[in-house]
Amino acid sequence: MTGLALGAALIFSAAGAAADPAPTQAAPSEPVVVSDKARARFEAGVQLLQDPDGARYEEAYEEFKAAYADSPSWKILGNLALCAMKLERDGEAIAALERSLAEGGAELDPEERKQQESDLKLLKDRVATVTVRSEPGATLLDERITVSGASIKNRYLVPDSGELLLLVRPGTHRFTSELSSGSETSELALKSAESAELDLTPKAAAPVTTSNAQAAPHKSSGPSKVPAYVSLGVGAAGVIVGGVFLGLHLDSNGQASQLFDDCAASGDCGRSDVDRIDQLDGDAATFGTVSIISFGVGAVGIGTGIALLLMQPKEEGPVAKGFSIRPYASAHTLGIAGRF
Repeated sequence: MTGLALGAALIFSAAGAAADPAPTQAAPSEPVVVSDKARARFEAGVQLLQDPDGARYEEAYEEFKAAYADSPSWKILGNLALCAMKLERDGEAIAALERSLAEGGAELDPEERKQQESDLKLLKDRVATVTVRSEPGATLLDERITVSGASIKNRYLVPDSGELLLLVRPGTHRFTSELSSGSETSELALKSAESAELDLTPKAAAPVTTSNAQAAPHKSSGPSKVPAYVSLGVGAAGVIVGGVFLGLHLDSNGQASQLFDDCAASGDCGRSDVDRIDQLDGDAATFGTVSIISFGVGAVGIGTGIALLLMQPKEEGPVAKGFSIRPYASAHTLGIAGRF
């Protein structure tokens, strides 16, 4: 939401919280008795939004959510939607805005109604839909990778149906289903208005087989080092290509984020702006995918090359009397040892 929406949301702390009981969610014509507990939680949320060091949206979100659960007045929903939007819990922001507009009726301030309608349209035009299947009761972690490489995290509880519907921002998302027996992770590059399905149900563990038979020792005449050098070359090329496409990804993503922020600030986002944002998001997603694949190829190539070099057999030949030297490697160290 823009500064206008925040200002309107904060006005409620003085007017809305002390106003007459508001309609209930189920039947707008019936008054809602706002309890002292709900009023206190709401006022705590407003104080968190007004923190001198910067708005504390995550904590304010919890306060407004608790206030609404206790006394479901539509007058709390504008603040709840603001926090949900800032935290990128866009599905909850959309639901809160729709409810606020429907239940507020003529009591909703005209400027606030205009702002909420603008925010609602922008969110609906932008969000992607993801249907996630996982173990009922599991915690689903959604991480959206930002331009800076940091991640915006949100957690959701998988319902008893085992299916969770999420409305999320376009971009690269890493979804992790946190289970009692472990975790399942998958990444998706999503565009505006795109729909996707993701299965993160626990996979059955493959049977482990063992054998007591020992392989016969194999005497090598000394394999060539060419495969190791080829692998290192492929790895280096992968890292270079990954770096180039990472730069393109960051540039496109940055332009899309700037244009989105400009649209949100002005409250007037035309179809051409949305199309341009979608194009930039699509380019950023493509460049990001190529960059990830290239870095992966680079890492595998370099790792394979180093492993092949370390696996080379020791050179056989005369050793100077009274002197020996040998390489050694472990999971954490690499070096040489000798005797003089």
